[in-house]
Amino acid sequence: MFDKLKGFFKTTAIYGVVGSIRSFSEFLLLPLYARFLTPEDFGTLDILMIYVMVGMVLAVLEMNNAAFRFYFDKDSFNHQQEVISSSFIATSLNGFVIFLISIWLAEKLSLLLYDTPDNSNLFYIAGLIIFLNSICTVPFNLLRIRNKPAQYTILSLALVSISIGCTVVLLAKYKMGAEGILLAKALAFIPIVLISLFVSRHHIRIRINFRMIGSMLKYSLPLIPAGMAIWGINGLNRIFMIHYLSLEQIGYFSLASKFVVVITLSVIAFQLAWPQFAFSNMNTKNVARTFSQVFNVCAALGIWLVLFITMFSGNFINIAMSKKFLPAIGAVMPLATGMFFYGIFYFFTTGAIIEKKTSSILFPLISAMVFNIVMNIIVTPVYGFKGTAWVTLASYFIMAIAMFLMIRNSKYIELNYVKIFRLAVASSIVLPVAILLSYENSVAFLVVKSAFFLSFPFILWLIGFIDRITATAVADILKRKTNSKIMFVKKSNSAMEANPADRIVDRNSRQQMTSPLDQSG
Repeated sequence: MFDKLKGFFKTTAIYGVVGSIRSFSEFLLLPLYARFLTPEDFGTLDILMIYVMVGMVLAVLEMNNAAFRFYFDKDSFNHQQEVISSSFIATSLNGFVIFLISIWLAEKLSLLLYDTPDNSNLFYIAGLIIFLNSICTVPFNLLRIRNKPAQYTILSLALVSISIGCTVVLLAKYKMGAEGILLAKALAFIPIVLISLFVSRHHIRIRINFRMIGSMLKYSLPLIPAGMAIWGINGLNRIFMIHYLSLEQIGYFSLASKFVVVITLSVIAFQLAWPQFAFSNMNTKNVARTFSQVFNVCAALGIWLVLFITMFSGNFINIAMSKKFLPAIGAVMPLATGMFFYGIFYFFTTGAIIEKKTSSILFPLISAMVFNIVMNIIVTPVYGFKGTAWVTLASYFIMAIAMFLMIRNSKYIELNYVKIFRLAVASSIVLPVAILLSYENSVAFLVVKSAFFLSFPFILWLIGFIDRITATAVADILKRKTNSKIMFVKKSNSAMEANPADRIVDRNSRQQMTSPLDQSG
């Protein structure tokens, strides 16, 4: 089991590094944004990016998840090629239709969202981004299906690098503002589309199996609300903030969301690595126990990340940006914790997705949406963007709890309630302290914050969340890793003395000791 977990977290770490670099690039660009954009510009761009994200979900129709599930139904290249080709054509056509609709309704959308037709050109670019992303989705997804995180990483980093370069030029040199940021994202997609199509050329053919598309849509359509949940709730928030608040307050909310991107991308890293691991291990012995171990580790790391973002976001704003953006600190913690609960919700969908009971996901989503609407009507006019942030947290919490209630009897979910209670106790202690420390940005308090952050694993050990079994497992993995390095050095030193037959036997034995996930990565 530990070999499987090691392989999974290794793959997740690779995707996490990609997400972290994306997130770090956003932080690198924040001082540039602060110099050339106003809080109102942040609000304008934030609303438009919600439109882009919702458009992406509608273009893809969760066919990427369906392709993941149907790909493993048969061990046949023709079947796998049919799955990939059909989903590629469907998503690309959907993206093109949304692109045309964005051009057609650009002026009306600008009037609806901004009360002016002057931002119509932004919707042209947004539609192009949606279309280009819909073309890339299936080729990128294929790399995940085939467990090729290295190739996925190269393409992702190329996309980020080109986007950063174009953003700097269009924003700093040509002073294009929000339009320049959007145009940079569109320009970055163009070479990546060509490269990704070349990489996946053997799996994509210009043909479509309508019967398979029907089966995949039957599986994926109930997942669309799940795919839109993160953007749907945020989209609802923006609608209420547009009605009740100023663009300046929306800008503060948007800046706080930039810090939460660190957790968002960590959740996305988990989402990218988890399906391949879950589907390939769903029929193995003690699968529920394996999934439970993954849940415990990810939950603890998630809380630790929330703690970090909450405490140090103010320091970053104070050093790299301007004090006029400091009010955004008040929304960081609730938004970060809300994204953490979205990750918990996604984990709980595992049983429903494996058992193809995707319709059970609808009740948690509807419950969260209704709660979000009602509470935003009550809270947002009174407490502003900070109140909206806390409503977001509560919405994701309800979504996670409701999803757990729907799948609590699944054979794939076996939670350790004692450990969960201990983690909840630790979180209830450290997070309020983190909120208080977030408003202190002096050098002295930076040392205090660092010490407090680093003490969190010790707190988990004190209350028994990190038990002897977990510690022994981690030590065993590290010990085996160290021993393997020592063995490798010894064998390398004596390689010239070994005969060819010995080298063949040694190579075969090493392959048997390596987990399948390590080999395929």
